[in-house]
Amino acid sequence: MQRNSFLRFCVVGIINTLVDVPLFIALHSAGLSVLTANICSTSAALLVSLALNHRYTFQGRSLTKQRIVLYFVITLTGTWILQPSVITGLLLLNAHIGASTFLTNFTGHAAQVTSLLAKLGSLAVSLVWNYFWYSRVVFGRQSEDGNSKNTSI
Repeated sequence: MQRNSFLRFCVVGIINTLVDVPLFIALHSAGLSVLTANICSTSAALLVSLALNHRYTFQGRSLTKQRIVLYFVITLTGTWILQPSVITGLLLLNAHIGASTFLTNFTGHAAQVTSLLAKLGSLAVSLVWNYFWYSRVVFGRQSEDGNSKNTSI
């Protein structure tokens, strides 16, 4: 059962990525900073994620006010603190070691390629962060006393 929920979570993640990344690219290309574009694009994907994870990934477990608050706290921590930290770290690392030099020379779009690679790296970190907390806290099964029970991966 847990394996199936992770696979469903990955499908939802693909859909979220199809919302998040094109919006991120459009906003960054329109002149917004990398971090501002990330906040805007992840906020849009956040709403898609809540609906899909509730209905599809975690099979419609009751969506209480407590779960919604936990969802927003965990997701916003991941998208507005964790992702920008990873993006910034990867951009600094790339500036130091020049890891994306080949791709940027090949495409001719240095800033966009480097920013996109950093964004994709932050999405990988977010995948692990979100599934861990969603499966255990937000959508974890409720015990008799109303507390979430942990589930294992």
